Amino acid sequence: MSLVEHKKSSHNEQMTLRDLLQGRLSFLGIEAIIRPEGLRKVLIRPHVKCRRSIVVSHLAQDAIVILSPGAQEKFLTSDEPVRQAFIGNLALCKTAFVVLAQTMTYPASLRSKLGHWPIPAAVSTLHENLLESRFKAIICEKIRKCVTVHGVAMEAEGRGLLVRGASGIGKTTTLLQATREGYVWIADDRVVVRRNHRNQLVVSGQKKIRDYFHTKEDGIMAVNRLVHASQIKKETQLAFVIDVVRTAAGDGTCRLDETEIMETRLPLIQMHIPQTGYFNKNLLSKAIQKICEVD
Repeated sequence: MSLVEHKKSSHNEQMTLRDLLQGRLSFLGIEAIIRPEGLRKVLIRPHVKCRRSIVVSHLAQDAIVILSPGAQEKFLTSDEPVRQAFIGNLALCKTAFVVLAQTMTYPASLRSKLGHWPIPAAVSTLHENLLESRFKAIICEKIRKCVTVHGVAMEAEGRGLLVRGASGIGKTTTLLQATREGYVWIADDRVVVRRNHRNQLVVSGQKKIRDYFHTKEDGIMAVNRLVHASQIKKETQLAFVIDVVRTAAGDGTCRLDETEIMETRLPLIQMHIPQTGYFNKNLLSKAIQKICEVD
């Protein structure tokens, strides 16, 4: 099963708001956008700002502004001059997008005020904190060309492997066991996936914590205390993904599927283990063997 590369883009390619949101509306809990003509805006430095009040303050250009339910309530109950000042400030600061969190209703008063300015808006069912996190993840992926994943990464027989699963399911312990069998340590806990100069997906550790790992038994430790330097690398090309999930009927069986990371399809092994079970080296070997069967 081969890896399908995303079309390489030019460093000079402009990113519009439409490009940023393409294929991500359901992920953001958004069904429709008001004033979609504003999606043509070219973004220079998009960033996310969550507002829990409607005070007038400076915003850097190209902000994606999320209004919490509290901010929405304050807007609706404020005097007209306060409303006008707040919306005028959004326009003056060249706000890129306004999203109302935890609602399915777009107030007529806000619609009429924003209608005087070319600022697209939307409502989302998501909590403002989750919405902020997801917008930041999209910006990181589409602008900075990287994503951060909770999991562990290793190199097995020259191929990069990402293991995802809930905290405490055995990922770090299995990674340590695997390095004793000749596998190579890449990252624990926070795995950064990005594109290299050849447009390949590569995995590495998050810079601040890549030299350390954490287990419930030992706490935080330096990787080189337990793993020989020859078994540690900073990065490797990502070849496949393993998802470890606890289920009532889990018996260690694995099923071959596909997943997509940064618009690149990758072979995926879905491994179901018992509710009280843990991922281990034997299950890791079983998953790798499953991948090898279809290569």
